[in-house]
Amino acid sequence: MNFSSLMHRLDSVKSSLLLTQIVNFSGIDEKGMRLEYYNNIYINVDDLDSLANNVLYITGVPASGKTELAERISKEFDIPFLSLDDIAESKFDLSNETFKKYIKDSSESDEFTKSNNEAENFLYWLAKTKNPFKVIVEGYQIYRMNCKTNEKFYDSLIEKGKISMIIVNPNPNTIVQNRITRDGVEKQFAEKETKHELKMLKNAFPNYVKSIENL
Repeated sequence: MNFSSLMHRLDSVKSSLLLTQIVNFSGIDEKGMRLEYYNNIYINVDDLDSLANNVLYITGVPASGKTELAERISKEFDIPFLSLDDIAESKFDLSNETFKKYIKDSSESDEFTKSNNEAENFLYWLAKTKNPFKVIVEGYQIYRMNCKTNEKFYDSLIEKGKISMIIVNPNPNTIVQNRITRDGVEKQFAEKETKHELKMLKNAFPNYVKSIENL
């Protein structure tokens, strides 16, 4: 089964049935985080087989399971992926063809230098430049960018079908527990931060993230 037909099936079935162990996996990872992928939001993901949409964006609030999902899809379909956290922290994967092209383009022009945050500059480049390589890019910075620009950064691309995206959307209480497990923070702090991030996620993509459950 190719990536396109798999995504089409996942997008058409609105239930918690586990169609594959790769994309709709639920369980505990090696870090003790709970992963819930049956409630994800799929936007134009069926177009990833076309080089018109050769970037798959995976976003969601911190501790929602974005990186694990990206790694699973990357391994299953042999598509390299880049973590925006690594880029923001200057842990560059210089072997990645997409990032090598970004380095080349940004060094030749200051058009793509819009922010002090390297991850935001990379996202700006991705949205404005034809990337010839199929790649998965994951990070919370994706929805924050759309929130920061009052929904204008990705909306026109979504409407025109020029972007493929998965919004990871587990139960909010799962995210809180994951933050406690992963980050070692207090429950009250985890709840406060999760509410804040979920609000931004909803504001970033109001046409897709319809409601946020109360903690």
